[in-house]
Amino acid sequence: MSACSRTAIVLRTSVALAAAFGLMFSGCATRRGLDGRLADENTMAALWFQHAAECRALFYQACNVAHDVLTSEAPKHTNVAIVVDIDETVLDNSPYQARLIQRGEPFRTDTWHDWVQRFRAQALPGVVALLNDATNRFAANRLEVFYLSNRTEDQREATLLNLQHEGFPNADSQHLKLRTNGSSKEARRQEITNTHHIVLLMGDNLGDFAQDFDVIGAPRTAATDAAREEFGRRFIVLPNPMYGDWEKTFYESKATAKEKLRRRREAVDGY
Repeated sequence: MSACSRTAIVLRTSVALAAAFGLMFSGCATRRGLDGRLADENTMAALWFQHAAECRALFYQACNVAHDVLTSEAPKHTNVAIVVDIDETVLDNSPYQARLIQRGEPFRTDTWHDWVQRFRAQALPGVVALLNDATNRFAANRLEVFYLSNRTEDQREATLLNLQHEGFPNADSQHLKLRTNGSSKEARRQEITNTHHIVLLMGDNLGDFAQDFDVIGAPRTAATDAAREEFGRRFIVLPNPMYGDWEKTFYESKATAKEKLRRRREAVDGY
């Protein structure tokens, strides 16, 4: 066999191998690409949450409104309670969202658990001062803060360490009510109602306020309209454009990345 023939065979073999590896890696890239595209769609939301002065302003505005509500309502009662959500209400988990964007990954319980165990989430603007001021000003009314979160029991210790590190009041097991059965917080709210008068609820998700919001789509919108008088009075909503139960209007959480991307495009209203 001539040198030219051997060279031609080597070239053809190299091309075939390159093509095979190209197909294999393009398949992996496609799979990663769909999750990456889904993660990329959260980039602007995470940037806004982390860097927009308007986001900080909304937290300060919410805390100012909450201060006024407490000044008016707390003195009327004893055994007063403020009920707050944790994630994106008092603690900032946007670094976890940023990790998903940077790595092109979907939300997973194992990576979320890893982030929680680091107890590095920082307090969001205004909330530590608001809650400490409330417990001090209304100590005679026995005001307490309760933290209702859908974090799980195996995250209790890390969550308490995080809240304590950031200086939150009543950061103990008695005041931390985590998810046990299902995501609805209604049963846990009722437990607090049995012993305290809840004057204020704060959260980034409507399910943080009442069972009426544990629905999706048009019924959720109707429940919001029906409760219009409560917002800014008893319900204080914090901004969170990164995730939330509002997504369930378009798809289930177990939907594939491809399905989520398609449904998001279809749901946008244009003209």
